[in-house]
Amino acid sequence: MTIEPQCRYPLLIRNQMEYTKLVTEKRIRRALEKVAKLATDDPAFLPVFERLERELAIVQAKNGALDRAKLLAAQSANGLSNLAA
Repeated sequence: MTIEPQCRYPLLIRNQMEYTKLVTEKRIRRALEKVAKLATDDPAFLPVFERLERELAIVQAKNGALDRAKLLAAQSANGLSNLAA
C-alpha cells in the first residue's frame, strides 16, 4: 500500500531550480504579510519575519539581475549594445 503525500510540494528540494520555482516574490510577500500580523501579537515571530525580509531581498536582487541580463542580451542581439567601460 502506497501513501500519497497530502502536500502540494515535495519535502525535499533536489536542486536550486526546484527551489526557485517554489519560492517566488509573490509567495514571500504573502508570507511576510501573514507573519507581520503574527509578530505584532507575539514577538516570537520576529525572527521569522526578519528571515522572510532577507529572502525577499535576495529574490528581488536575482530578479533584477535577470531582468538586466535579458535587456543586455536583447540589445546585443539587435546590435544596440552600449557598454560603458
